[in-house]
Amino acid sequence: MGGAKEQGPDPYAGPAGGRDEVLDLVRFGCLALVVVGHTMMVSPVLHADGTVTS
Repeated sequence: MGGAKEQGPDPYAGPAGGRDEVLDLVRFGCLALVVVGHTMMVSPVLHADGTVTS
């Protein structure tokens, strides 16, 4: 009647062995894209006279 409900496994828990490698790989890829994108924003320019501007 008012007993405790049985619950299944936690859907938000990671795999039994620890971290999910696929998710870690996706996170690494996203981080790499952010780093490359920010690096491209610097865009230093080497002029013919040898000066460098950004």
